[in-house]
Amino acid sequence: MEIFATVVGISFRPASAKDAMRALEVGDSLNLEADPENPYDSNAVKVIDPASGEFIGFISRESNSETAEHLANGGEVSCEIVSFLGTLKPHVRITLHE
Repeated sequence: MEIFATVVGISFRPASAKDAMRALEVGDSLNLEADPENPYDSNAVKVIDPASGEFIGFISRESNSETAEHLANGGEVSCEIVSFLGTLKPHVRITLHE
């Protein structure tokens, strides 16, 4: 299954996360990590730059529940940048692997 989503919350991250984000390009892969203890959204999914290990933002709320559930059940995912909606707003394709 594929899900398309926007990475959000980057503006609230430290300068190092913004720098990591600016270095990314279309086609780059990102790591995803469930964040069930997030006080604002129990389905939160963190987006991490694999090159730097920097936590750069979250998958948008309207797109995160299936990904969070898949990760919580031990499923594997891949995430790739498909475009940028702005300097710090990547649009990604998330693939939930069986």
